[in-house]
Amino acid sequence: MKKFFTLVYIAIGAMSVNAQEVLDVASEEVQAKIAAAIEKPIDNNNPNFISVPQEEKVFPENTWANGDFSVVTGGSSITMKDYIWEASTANIDLKAVSTPNLDAKPNEAWQVYSNNDNMKLNVEGCSPAFTMAMKGKNGNPSLAYKEFYDYNSDGDAIYRVGEQLWTLGCGELPVKGLYYRFAAKANGTLKVGIVIHRIKDVGTFVVEEATKTPLPVSALKFEGFMQNNTWNGFEEKIWHEFVLNEKYQIEAGGQNRVVFGYLSFKVEAGKSYYVFNDRQQMGLYGFEFTPSGTGISNITATDDADAPVYNLAGQRVSKDTKGLLIKNGKKFINK
Repeated sequence: MKKFFTLVYIAIGAMSVNAQEVLDVASEEVQAKIAAAIEKPIDNNNPNFISVPQEEKVFPENTWANGDFSVVTGGSSITMKDYIWEASTANIDLKAVSTPNLDAKPNEAWQVYSNNDNMKLNVEGCSPAFTMAMKGKNGNPSLAYKEFYDYNSDGDAIYRVGEQLWTLGCGELPVKGLYYRFAAKANGTLKVGIVIHRIKDVGTFVVEEATKTPLPVSALKFEGFMQNNTWNGFEEKIWHEFVLNEKYQIEAGGQNRVVFGYLSFKVEAGKSYYVFNDRQQMGLYGFEFTPSGTGISNITATDDADAPVYNLAGQRVSKDTKGLLIKNGKKFINK
């Protein structure tokens, strides 16, 4: 009896370890967290965030657009606002960060991106089935941010915003913009539901926090459907596994469409991963996490010829009892 229930307990434990965990941004709990984040932003005092008074000409003429902010000759530090919400499952902690540009309104930090039937990730046979994505309106993943004025040939001041965007190989993590951090407590596969507004020349990255290095393209899988496309119908939601090139960009024949789908990759316990696009904002539906392995191995049950016999109710019965019985933790039929 004891051995039987021990085996049942082990089986239940194995199932619970392998159970898939799902977090959906459409849930009331997550929506409440997002609303609270909009109400109470956090200061981001990165020293690379600079505001330049109109009267200061901080760039040599016609050089501001080259993205080299080392030529800035003046300006004052500014404080930007991070709108952060966090949510967790048993084995994954999610931190979602949105840092809008200074001209954005607070309620633009997190917005419902898609909640109509066409944009739902509920394609038949695909799990999980998400119905709503959230994303920030503006604020690209960036390392630096400058507000300044450029002057045309007539001497007129032209307002500019310059960002030093995160780039592949920079060896850094974004300090502003829109990105998602996933901290894993167990080994397994993370399947993140995302929407990319325009895919042309846009890379999709998973960066390991400790090394600040993107996972290789070969470690990523992206599957989904594309809006209004001849080979991936938007209305029909034709599912497709996309190819990512060496720049982590979706290969789609040069088309610049909206794409909805799942980004999947392996995670390791104790490690954290940043997920983001390098040139725009990525909407998030939620995620599904599947732990790998059971943590249980080499389980054996030794047969004992003299072991007691039980019925399915767990009651000890005679060895001569007919029907479906249990002995040594195994079911058998005694005719």
